Amino acid sequence: MREAAEVELKYLLGCESDLEKLVAALPGFFAELNQQNIYLDDGGILRKNDCLFRIRIENGSGEVTLKVAGGLVDGVSSAVEFTESLTEDSLEKIGSGEFSEAFRGMNCLEKVETVCGQALTDLKEWGRIRNLRRCFRLDQGWIVEVDRAVFPDGTIRRELELESESPQAAKEAIEPILEELKIPWQQAVESKSCQLFRILDGATG
Repeated sequence: MREAAEVELKYLLGCESDLEKLVAALPGFFAELNQQNIYLDDGGILRKNDCLFRIRIENGSGEVTLKVAGGLVDGVSSAVEFTESLTEDSLEKIGSGEFSEAFRGMNCLEKVETVCGQALTDLKEWGRIRNLRRCFRLDQGWIVEVDRAVFPDGTIRRELELESESPQAAKEAIEPILEELKIPWQQAVESKSCQLFRILDGATG
């Protein structure tokens, strides 16, 4: 299991044409990923403990990520992440909705139970997001990810993400590109998962 402190810039774009203009202009394209992001909880235990437990399946492979102590301020997202790859057996169980069985014996389940302070025996899906991610490597070495995320109600979120230990330096690298392309943008005020929570809470409220 891998542990990392993630710091990311998050910019929202307003329309499809701006998204595609950016994709066409960015240098260093190296990957296109079709992602299925599935979020899990056990009776609200994870949400109560400010934890996020996410399965990500992309291009036939998968991983599970636990995010702890996440937050988003002035367009900069930060969180501690624990990530573990999924086996073919785990992916089969996930496909059948057997989430608790899928993680049996895995470090990620032990970690999330430790963080929450109790056993999680009835993990269930509470929502999912489909995402098309295109990845670019800037000359400075930073990775830019351009996302087109589709939520269960059909809402589309168009987002640029740039992970960097120096958010100010990253802003100085990416914002001139957006300005040169005349692409309007705004700093994200919530993560994809928070937006999904809000959408689903509204649908059941």
